[in-house]
Amino acid sequence: MAANNNFKQLEKEDQEMTPHAPRKIERQVMGLVNTGQFAGNVIELYFTKFIKLFLMLFGADPKEPTELTSEDAQDSGEVR
Repeated sequence: MAANNNFKQLEKEDQEMTPHAPRKIERQVMGLVNTGQFAGNVIELYFTKFIKLFLMLFGADPKEPTELTSEDAQDSGEVR
């Protein structure tokens, strides 16, 4: 005898009544995704520059390590 699972039957009926997510939930999810993308873009564009500015204010060398000139390399003893 095959046992009838009432929970599976209820889930099937619910999916038949509402095949897609309700509009309100869909808008909320899309809003959260857009907020996350915006926050990621802000961090990517501005956060690193803010950190560099903060370090420069406290005396860090403004040159990037990859931007060393040949004179700087000779002064520090590096060979390129």
